[in-house]
Amino acid sequence: MSETISFKVTHGKIQYSISLPIQSTVKDLKNYLEQQTRVPANLQKLFLKGPLKNNDTILSSLNLRETTKILLVGSTADEISITSNIRTSIEEERKIDIPRDAFPPDQQRIIDKGPPADAFPGDLFSNINVPDTVPGLYNHAGANARLTVKKEIDEVWIVNNTSTKRIPFAAIGNINYIPILKYPGYTILTLVLGPSNKYNLYFFPQQFFNTLKTLICPLFIDGLDLSQFK
Repeated sequence: MSETISFKVTHGKIQYSISLPIQSTVKDLKNYLEQQTRVPANLQKLFLKGPLKNNDTILSSLNLRETTKILLVGSTADEISITSNIRTSIEEERKIDIPRDAFPPDQQRIIDKGPPADAFPGDLFSNINVPDTVPGLYNHAGANARLTVKKEIDEVWIVNNTSTKRIPFAAIGNINYIPILKYPGYTILTLVLGPSNKYNLYFFPQQFFNTLKTLICPLFIDGLDLSQFK
């Protein structure tokens, strides 16, 4: 019996237990996942701490265990067809040139950089559980950053190459976002830390917003203040 490697793949709210021959590659995994999820292999984005970009990577070289979770981001063939029709309709309705001064100059400068190379794909039409770590962001100063959700200690960490900003859930009064229309599916995520204190993160994927907000600010859901019902 040939040796196998076992691990888990999460796609949306579904988790798959995977077992493949130990010499399988990332490409082999994508082909297998296409059969299981109907997400076309060439449109799959796989993440393990960061994006798995090299299709020739041998899975055994990734130190995978049975408890390891790989995140799959991608739409099924049916969803792609529906999304394409919706997008066409939206674009027809939005035949408006967005002025360059739609954002303040300091924000526009960051937006003009475009999504970082390791950013998750943005998705306008999905609502997906936020992963423990969201890479591929820019912080308020335009530096590369990642957002890590520390559920076990009720904190979010904003990490860049030089520092880590730790913010307790309790210090976050609310979470909002502004869509970046030039890059559909991406947003400016705003953590409201006080009446005049806000922290922005750029190119946060829209599909993660609702679950992040529900996790950190459960009393502000869909714009409603539920604190009176505590």
